[in-house]
Amino acid sequence: MKNIYLLYSIIDVSYTKALIVTNTHGILYYASLGDKPEVLILTMKKDFSRFKNYVLQPIVGKANSEVSETLEKFRLMAEDPRLINTMHKQIPYEFIFGTELQRKVWNQLMNTKALETVCYSQMASNLGMSKSSRVVGAACGANKIALFVPCHRALTKLGQISGYRWGVPLKQRLLKLEQKPLLKESSLKKK
Repeated sequence: MKNIYLLYSIIDVSYTKALIVTNTHGILYYASLGDKPEVLILTMKKDFSRFKNYVLQPIVGKANSEVSETLEKFRLMAEDPRLINTMHKQIPYEFIFGTELQRKVWNQLMNTKALETVCYSQMASNLGMSKSSRVVGAACGANKIALFVPCHRALTKLGQISGYRWGVPLKQRLLKLEQKPLLKESSLKKK
């Protein structure tokens, strides 16, 4: 089996840090959030441990233009989560984690818009599994591309904030950030 080399970098955003994994063409495979870089790296290595042919390498020095563009667009999206849906069209990505069902849940979440929330039971019903809201919640928890797959927009049937892979306080913060004005569209144009 041929090795696949992936690059990772930790970027600072105003409220946390984000660890991003791409290939050399800037395709996004993984994103995690947290305050401690060493924990982010350990978690990433654990998450990738079942993929024996993936070789993770830190970006040393300046990344190529494709990777730099993905990192910058992710940073913009993290600063203003209202940009998530815009970035779905601008950041190339690939799901390498997850079951077919989990990916269906993630794709459904990617259709939610800023300021929109969806409850787990409604998502389960939309997928034809009306009694499986816990399965949908578990799929949200298995998401490995933070923010890009907006699991923070998934709430309980009563509209309450429940678990979040990267912590409930961060989920609350992201929902609040979505209530702020959108960045100017001109800052998102490709160079």
